Amino acid sequence: MASEEEQPSALSDKQVLVLMWLYLPASLLSLLGSGSVLAVTSRRGRCCHIQLRPLFLLALADLLAAAAVLSTATIQLLPAPLFVPAYAGCPYGLMLATVRGSPELAAELRPIC
Repeated sequence: MASEEEQPSALSDKQVLVLMWLYLPASLLSLLGSGSVLAVTSRRGRCCHIQLRPLFLLALADLLAAAAVLSTATIQLLPAPLFVPAYAGCPYGLMLATVRGSPELAAELRPIC
């Protein structure tokens, strides 16, 4: 397999920060929404009910994907000494966030990482 060459970012620092500030509230709202669905279905003991199982699993997948996007997007807010080690884990967060098969999301997150 041919090795992938590292390409410089096509976005400026200001554009990356704008993307990050767009992802933060969207991810937080997604965490809130899917977390509330998980809490209600779990509290009532209906998470294993045959009709609610797809909703429960979809909310769980959305919660995990939003957590991965949120952790990847907030790397830009870290101070310089912590930025470099956290940036090394950025491709793994990108893989976790795009496991659901969304190439559009991968293309949008690539400039942040």
